[in-house]
Amino acid sequence: MGTAFGAVSKSWTYRYNQRTPGTGAVYHGAENFMLFKGVGIGPNGTVIYSEMSPAEKAFAEELIAYWLSFVRSGDPNEFKLERSPVWKPFTSKKSRIVLQEGPEEPSTTVSGSFLEQESETETRGCKVVASQAGVQQN
Repeated sequence: MGTAFGAVSKSWTYRYNQRTPGTGAVYHGAENFMLFKGVGIGPNGTVIYSEMSPAEKAFAEELIAYWLSFVRSGDPNEFKLERSPVWKPFTSKKSRIVLQEGPEEPSTTVSGSFLEQESETETRGCKVVASQAGVQQN
C-alpha cells in the first residue's frame, strides 16, 4: 500500500513495536492503548483502564503528536515532539518508522522510535497479498 499511495503523493508507514501492557505481545491495534491513554478492549465490547507508567505516558504523547500532526498538516513531522525522530516518507527506499517507548525505563525524555527499511521478505509478502486484491474482491 505504501508503494501504491507513494506513487501519487507522500505516504508514511510504520511498524508498531510496543507490547500491550499485561499481554507480553504486540497485537493488531495495540497502539489504541496509547492513543486512548490506557484504555484497552475487554470482553463483550467493554473497556479496561490501566494506569500508565511515566514512560508509557511519554510514549503516548509522542504517538499522539505524530497522529495529530498528520491530521493537521498531512505530515507527521510538522508538529511532532522535539525528541521524536523525523519520520521519513515511504519511497522506493521503503523507509518506515518503528514506534516504541524510550530505551531507558522510565525514560520520559528520550524517544525509542527509530527508522528502518522494509525487508525483502516483507516486500515479497506484500506483493503476494496485493496480487490477490482483484481475485478476492466482493
